[in-house]
Amino acid sequence: RWTGHCTYADEDSFFSYRRKTHRGETDYGRQISAIILRS
Repeated sequence: RWTGHCTYADEDSFFSYRRKTHRGETDYGRQISAIILRS
């Protein structure tokens, strides 16, 4: 759903991978998750 916010332009409120790569910045956040299935 469109919220009317631009994640690229609103640097104070949102992180943007696209903005970081366009600026040539190498540190652009990371995320990890894991799912463990037990039987």
